[in-house]
Amino acid sequence: MTNINNSEKLFITGGNGFIGSHLLPHLISKGYSIKCLLRETSNIKRIEGLEYECIIGDIRDISCLTEGIKDCHGIIHLAAIANWSDIGSNQVYNVIVEGTNNVLRAAKNNGNIRTVFVSSAAAVGGTRDAYIQNENEQFGLKDNKYSYASAKFKAEKLCQKYVIKGLPVIIVNPTEVFGPGDIDLVTAKTLVEFAKCKQIFITKGGTSIVHVQDVAQGILAAYKKGDIGERYILGGDNLNFYELSALTLKILNMKKSIITVPHLMVKLFIILSRIFKLKSGINPAAMEYALLYWFMDNIKAKRKLNIEFRSAKDTLVPTLKWLQEEGFISMDNTPNHNENKG
Repeated sequence: MTNINNSEKLFITGGNGFIGSHLLPHLISKGYSIKCLLRETSNIKRIEGLEYECIIGDIRDISCLTEGIKDCHGIIHLAAIANWSDIGSNQVYNVIVEGTNNVLRAAKNNGNIRTVFVSSAAAVGGTRDAYIQNENEQFGLKDNKYSYASAKFKAEKLCQKYVIKGLPVIIVNPTEVFGPGDIDLVTAKTLVEFAKCKQIFITKGGTSIVHVQDVAQGILAAYKKGDIGERYILGGDNLNFYELSALTLKILNMKKSIITVPHLMVKLFIILSRIFKLKSGINPAAMEYALLYWFMDNIKAKRKLNIEFRSAKDTLVPTLKWLQEEGFISMDNTPNHNENKG
């Protein structure tokens, strides 16, 4: 157990999740006292042994939020839908938009408590070409294809409305988060598939990747130093999917073919999957995101929040090591066949 300095108490939603399980020990190590909102069914394995006050409830219930936030000095709102299997469901809007509205409303009603909303780089948007985006981009993705990104963007708009009402809200936008502890394989599933498949099939897209501990540090820095109403991208290196898969193979000492699938073929697969409800193990909603570039500029966060981000290699090495230790990837990484080709 870590001794807690009760001088400042923070209310955390989603503290048992992937990012939250790294944020909580970071906050506790800095002397913060923690109230953590959890559902009765929440899996708390990742935060066992940490000292925090458990508040049973749901962000869709304004009454439990209003009561739980009492006597807190700040709020960090992490809770969201992160499972790809639910990414197209009605729960996305209910949890991300309505849930965020409830958190903001409770913060407002309890005396304008300083709040950090953990959004996503998806709310900044994706592009067809490899264009590096910053915090000032105009979001233009369609709701029916990118419901998660759209919901995060709508939640950010709510944050801005509450800022006008006097609530001090800061927004952070993590990119694709990797690191040890991703037990649900939210992002690490991609790496596992790279390691397990005989040939790697990719699209002409890309993403910014970031280590989960850098995100945790960025969230706290935003709480302490972020400007009200501003958003901060928390992201490291930008990699296209060829570079991401090739780096993964290099770290694992594997060799196999990397084949780029034309966009038209992927689009056709998505359409047919939705029409005929094909059971291929590939989520059509996830494939829509893979067709775009999610390249992000982290300069604002580095300058204002005074944080640094690990390189892609330094992000993936501990992630892959953890995946091997947990049995998601075989420890026997015998090099496979063929040279890489784009």
